[in-house]
Amino acid sequence: MGMYRCRLFLVIAALVGCAGAFAQQAGIAAIPPDDPEVYFGFFSLQQAIQKDISAAKGASAGAALERAAARHFNVSESDFAILGRVSNSTLGGLSTLAHEAKAYVAQERAAGQTPDPGKLAAFRERRLALLREGAGGLRRSVSPAGWGALQSYINDRYRSHIVRTEPTHAN
Repeated sequence: MGMYRCRLFLVIAALVGCAGAFAQQAGIAAIPPDDPEVYFGFFSLQQAIQKDISAAKGASAGAALERAAARHFNVSESDFAILGRVSNSTLGGLSTLAHEAKAYVAQERAAGQTPDPGKLAAFRERRLALLREGAGGLRRSVSPAGWGALQSYINDRYRSHIVRTEPTHAN
């Protein structure tokens, strides 16, 4: 069980620490509080943690990891379970949208067309709307104390270590 707890926190530390170090070296500003992309990263982290918990050998090992993760985020076990459901639901919606966008682009290219920038922008807006809905759903679903702890963790501790990078385009 100790190995799984260690792995869980190593995953969190690696995700949080590497991005922060890169941002400092590159001189890139952190993402603003409550930015939808912060929630995307956090929901993805939560999903990875849930996979580790599910992969733990034995019910007691999984339960111990779940308690440790809830303590790490300073939330109750019931709020942690809600966080898992909201994260999975939000990421599922984003996955469906990504498949739709990819199919649209493939269809346009197969027809020898360039994808319409307006339609691509609409996909991006739908993505942001899904992320906002996920954050709002989380706020409405967990206890007030749980929301306060999660919002603080996400916007302070987690957000301070992630950056927004823009894709580079070759000339």
